[in-house]
Amino acid sequence: MLNRIKIRSRLLLSYAVPVLAIIAITLYGWSAFNTAEKNVTSLYDNRVVPLKQLKTISDSYAVFIIDAVNKANAGLISGNEAANNIRQANDTIHQEWSHYTENELTAEEQRLVAETERALRSADEVIAEALEVLAGVNGSPSGRLNAIDGPLYRTIDPVTAKIDELMQLQLREAAVIRDHTTEVHAVTVSVFVIGTAALLVVMLTLGLLIGRSISQPIHNLQQMINRIADNSDLSLRLDVTGTDEISDTSSALNNMLQKMDSLVQRLSGATAEVASAAEEMSAVSSQTQQSIAAQAEQTDQVATAMHQMSAASQDVARSASEAQSAAGNADELSEEGRQKGQDNRRRLEALSTEVTQVADAIRSLAEQSQSIGRVIQVINEIAEQTNLLALNAAIEAARAGDQGRGFAVVADEVRSLARRTQDSTEEIEAMVSALQSQSEKAVTAMESGQHEVELSRDQVIEVADILERIGGAVEHITSMGTQIASAAEQQSVAADQVNANLTHIVEVAEQTRTGADHTAQGSNDLARLAAELQAMVAEFRISQRA
Repeated sequence: MLNRIKIRSRLLLSYAVPVLAIIAITLYGWSAFNTAEKNVTSLYDNRVVPLKQLKTISDSYAVFIIDAVNKANAGLISGNEAANNIRQANDTIHQEWSHYTENELTAEEQRLVAETERALRSADEVIAEALEVLAGVNGSPSGRLNAIDGPLYRTIDPVTAKIDELMQLQLREAAVIRDHTTEVHAVTVSVFVIGTAALLVVMLTLGLLIGRSISQPIHNLQQMINRIADNSDLSLRLDVTGTDEISDTSSALNNMLQKMDSLVQRLSGATAEVASAAEEMSAVSSQTQQSIAAQAEQTDQVATAMHQMSAASQDVARSASEAQSAAGNADELSEEGRQKGQDNRRRLEALSTEVTQVADAIRSLAEQSQSIGRVIQVINEIAEQTNLLALNAAIEAARAGDQGRGFAVVADEVRSLARRTQDSTEEIEAMVSALQSQSEKAVTAMESGQHEVELSRDQVIEVADILERIGGAVEHITSMGTQIASAAEQQSVAADQVNANLTHIVEVAEQTRTGADHTAQGSNDLARLAAELQAMVAEFRISQRA
């Protein structure tokens, strides 16, 4: 039942009961002591002081008045002295009696006081007579008061008797107060002893009950926590039967265990998923590493090919430059020959018909040369252009004779660099055959005019024409060499750019490979941590869900 009361209320109860009991005992004791104090005060004020007053009255009659009369009658004191003593004693008697009658009197006291006052009046009459006698004595009062002694004793003895009764009454009343005070003291002591014993019993009982109501649930809570900690069993639950703080703590612990149980279950499932994902990530990382390795190998092969291509482009550019130099020399020689041919041509005006035929043949040859130019335009790559130019240079060098030998050597070197363009070379060879056919026609036409000119003039005209053709071919070769050199330079620059890009690609691939290695290592670490987490989660016992 106590577990339905808050611990704070129980503790307050354990404090409040003894405090209230102590307060009650203290109030009772205070009341008892107050009563005792009142009794003592009443005893002193109403019994001791009146007793003293009565004693003073009795002594005043016996000691002062009777003694003064006896001494005066014996001549021991003067009449005035005796009168003064009697008056002083009588004033004290009336004063003390007046104070006494002002006290709270009982019915018995009031009866005795009335009787005493009647006796006092009789005594006052006798005392007045004694004072008159003493007032009439001029000398020694010895023997003068014999008549007063008898009446004086007869009137004072009843007074002293009543005073004695009043004094006995005061003693009886004081005894009553004493007995009442003693009774109050005994009751107070009994109440204190019984109350203290009862308070101790109640305190011990409350302490045991409240202590057990607090310690037992705490002990059960501690045992349950130890079981959970020792067995890692999250399926255990505490029995909650009360509404106090410990019950609230037990409910909170049950809620926490429920949440932890659910959390560990979800954590177990998530750990399995993490382990599976880590294994998949590790497999993907391995595949990525293999792909990156293959990509790096292919990139290295492409870089090697680009290096070779760049070197070949530089060789082509160098050969084209040498061809340009040789073409320049041939152009100078052809220019010198053209000048000589022009001098001789003035003498060959008569042979205009044969020259016209030769010119037609030359035009046909020029058309074939233009076909060669179109083929060159079709061939975009540098090697194809080099092939065509090398073929034209070889043809022109062959037609130039000894003067074209040096150029033929250069043409052969250029041709050796164009090994990969044999298909285009075959087409060019076909066109060269056509050119040779036209050249044969020109030769035939020239032979028909041999009957009209001398052999030397024919040779001069033929040389002039050949030089003219060589000059055009040389110019064309020079132009092609420039284009070849420019194209080779562009190709070299492009190859360098491609090579630089490939180098960057290789670096990026290396970084990617490093990242893949780190990813693989991270995947392995994640798998290891997932396994460790699964092992730790497996240590907990959780509730089985349907």
